[in-house]
Amino acid sequence: MKQILTLTILIISNTLFSTVFYVTQNGNGLFDGSSWENAYPGDSLQTANNRCVEEGDQVWIAKGVYKPMSNPWQGETENKREYLFGFTYALYGGFNGTEYSIEERDIKSNETILSGDIGIEGDNTDNCYHVLEPYLSAGESTRIIDGFTIQDGNTDSTTFGGGGIFQMGLMKVSIRNCTFRNNNAYNYGGAVFVWSGWTPYYTFPISILENCIFYNNTATLGGAIYARSVSTVITNCTIVNNYADEGSGIYLHEPDEYMTGIDIGRNEVTNNIIWGNKGSDQIFRYYTVSYVKLNFNAIQGGFDGFENYNLSLNNEGDPNSPYFTDPNNNDWSLQLISPCMDSGVFWNSYDTDIYLTPRPQGICNDLGAIEKTSSIPNAFVPSLSTLPAEGIGSTYATIKGNVTDDGGTDLIAKGVKYSNIPGFNPETEGTLYRLIETFDTGEFEILVTNLIPDTTYYFRTYCENRFGYAYGIEELNFVTVPLLEIQPDTNGIVYVKTDGTGNGSSWVSALSGYELQNGIDYPDAKEIWVAEGKYIPTGWVWVNVYDGTTEREKHFSLRKNKKLYGGFAGYESLLEQRDPRANETILSGDIGVEGYTGDNCYTVLYNFSDADSSSLINGFTILDGNADGSIRNRSSVGGGINNQGSSPIISNCLIVKNNANFGGGISNGWGPIYPIIENTIITDNTAVINGGGIYIEGSYPTINNCLITKNTAGEAGGGLYHWAEINTFLTSDTLRVYNSTFADNYAPSGGTNIHIKSDNTYGDNYEIIQNSAIWGKDSLSFVFEYEWYFGPLQTINHCAITGGYYGEGNIDLSPNNSGDTNSPYFSDPDNGNWMIQEYSPLRDAGIWTTDVPLYDLVGFQRDAIPEIGCYEWNPTGIEDEEPVLPLTTKLYQNYPNPFNPATNINFSLSKAGKVELSVFNIAGQLVRKILDKEMEAGYQSVLFEADDLNSGLYFYKLKANGKELTKKMLMVK
Repeated sequence: MKQILTLTILIISNTLFSTVFYVTQNGNGLFDGSSWENAYPGDSLQTANNRCVEEGDQVWIAKGVYKPMSNPWQGETENKREYLFGFTYALYGGFNGTEYSIEERDIKSNETILSGDIGIEGDNTDNCYHVLEPYLSAGESTRIIDGFTIQDGNTDSTTFGGGGIFQMGLMKVSIRNCTFRNNNAYNYGGAVFVWSGWTPYYTFPISILENCIFYNNTATLGGAIYARSVSTVITNCTIVNNYADEGSGIYLHEPDEYMTGIDIGRNEVTNNIIWGNKGSDQIFRYYTVSYVKLNFNAIQGGFDGFENYNLSLNNEGDPNSPYFTDPNNNDWSLQLISPCMDSGVFWNSYDTDIYLTPRPQGICNDLGAIEKTSSIPNAFVPSLSTLPAEGIGSTYATIKGNVTDDGGTDLIAKGVKYSNIPGFNPETEGTLYRLIETFDTGEFEILVTNLIPDTTYYFRTYCENRFGYAYGIEELNFVTVPLLEIQPDTNGIVYVKTDGTGNGSSWVSALSGYELQNGIDYPDAKEIWVAEGKYIPTGWVWVNVYDGTTEREKHFSLRKNKKLYGGFAGYESLLEQRDPRANETILSGDIGVEGYTGDNCYTVLYNFSDADSSSLINGFTILDGNADGSIRNRSSVGGGINNQGSSPIISNCLIVKNNANFGGGISNGWGPIYPIIENTIITDNTAVINGGGIYIEGSYPTINNCLITKNTAGEAGGGLYHWAEINTFLTSDTLRVYNSTFADNYAPSGGTNIHIKSDNTYGDNYEIIQNSAIWGKDSLSFVFEYEWYFGPLQTINHCAITGGYYGEGNIDLSPNNSGDTNSPYFSDPDNGNWMIQEYSPLRDAGIWTTDVPLYDLVGFQRDAIPEIGCYEWNPTGIEDEEPVLPLTTKLYQNYPNPFNPATNINFSLSKAGKVELSVFNIAGQLVRKILDKEMEAGYQSVLFEADDLNSGLYFYKLKANGKELTKKMLMVK
């Protein structure tokens, strides 16, 4: 069932219970607007608008040309004439003057023109600045503008924009079935300008553009449409032959910075044709409006998004030409061979086109404003069933469905609707899990998470094609999830594996990966040990402050007094036995269609006020976060990690391939907070605006032994961006960076590696950067931007910086890696090896302080005079080598124990030598010699398999380095 049916009913019901005022070109009868027979004349159209004082009042306007007669703002300039659209519920055009319902209109035959050409005809210099201006206060219901041609508005340099329609303020306006032509804006939005204005209320405006044609409009930004700080929904519009310096068709601007915490800018652009616009890109997105649902459009030159079609520049002759009927004469209907026919989707669509022709005429909706009349039969919704659930855990279940018929068009989304109410109505009740992707008929699976233990849920599978959607019908559609009973071991450790099925008390009884967050949250858990594999967030931890209304808002979160360790193979009994490089443990935000970032989590690890210096994450790879949303401090910051009001320790991690508007890898804000980032690599992350690797605002992290490389920002701070808060007086709050390497990051507008911005800041030692390498291929590697400040705000010493910087012991690095006196001589930067060569000027160029780490990024002990950067010079040049060796030779308890039929035996060697490892029975008889060979120093592990042995007590003995060590183990079959 399509949503448009409900919208149509609402329109009809509002007509039945509202006052309608009628307007014709010359008026009739009593000229009081009470009927067509007593209609207002055209020069009283504004009077009709002014009489609409009750919610639901409407104005119906017959065919003809109407021009504003007065300036509602009492100005002296004729150009300020415009129609002011106040409490009127709806303005409808397209009547011939006899109709009793809006459905009877013939918009094409009865063209109703609102024109700004009030002066010399054809001379736009004396035209109205704006033809129509909706003027409403915040919180009022949606107003409708429907069935007009709006033309000849012309703003000058003193006005914002919007020659056709100027919409400013907190309001909701639906503009549909309209044609915009020959409008101009000196600044923004030739035809339509929409902006919330300067008022930071906790609400947001909505502008809906449906079934509209835009042609021959011009502006500096946004030839047809300019939208800023609004939720703009543009559906089934034809946007052609417009001009702008940027955004020749559409210009989408970011939410304004003062609107922190407001969910705005969620723009949806669907089923449109955007072609032939000149001057620049067809669509331009500025800043955080990167969060745009832009799908199922035909766009000249193509555009990122789901099922967008790349149109040719030529109207005819190419397979991907749009094939308009007669663009030279502004006939934007489609020919039968147009690829835009039957290429739309039912999302946000009404059931008619601009001329009220029913949609769809073929298999599914055409793109653009005009539906082509066709004899092709309609498609229908898909057919599917719900199958029995599988993989049921205490907080999750895998739901299976089977699509038996695609309905005659592409399948584009699948999912499941669930509720704990038996017999629930899926149209109005339940929670929907939905994945947008094309797929074929047959069985599919959907993982449903964040379920409440010991609860029965009822499921209906869900499927969409381009025509509509349907729910599966099946009797076997319920599941009872068991009660979750987490049991830490005697040391307070909870064990987690991707395929775990137990209570977390051991590796054998490990928790499922889907219950990782439950393990973190468990009150008695002190440490959480996580085995290798990929883990995805399954719930919304901070539901009270972090509105869990969409899948993308799922995240992991640390807690106080909890330590989260990764890098285990899944048998270790000691932390030092793990190997995070060999046993990569991934926290991933890729929760939707694999490889498609548009449905990824905004943030993988979101730490709020319940994480402090007692909270640790160690040994993880964190990737695939995509904070491209529009809410500051929430969905737009910190793709990998978002520390908001929290001060955790992030250690021995790899933060890679995340994206955000601010802080692609890590964001630190909502302070003052003091997180510690140590021994961590932050690489290949991106930020649309600032801080590709790290973004810092109102917080004071310590960064130790870190490698920050190959990150990118759209503006400044490719590696790190620090915005020192306004009017800061605290002298003890300091950003500290020690022995870290910033290299080969990129930002086009300043601070390719580090950018520090200070506004009105008072205090001392606001940034301490010591023993760090900041290397890039230009002179803007390090930028300090300030307005004014008092006192020495920086201690930057013993650093190597491309372009140089004042400070004791600082080195002016060459942008060339080798060949110059002050080249850094990294080992192999092209292949990611940032260790230094023997003759690097970074050797022995640092200084010892109490804050300098004793070991470098890979564990080499620092010399008496430390190197600059995160690596000490290593004669072997091998970054992967494990330099920290065991201090003693030791035999550890086997694991698991008791066992059947295999167990792991672990031991450490303080030095290389011959090793014998043997197993004896209770009578002292040798039953197996496991090892008898020379071995290198280090931590070792062997698997003992005993399929051929009987149950009983056994002894295993290690002979190495002059020691003999024995332990017991028990096999139980």
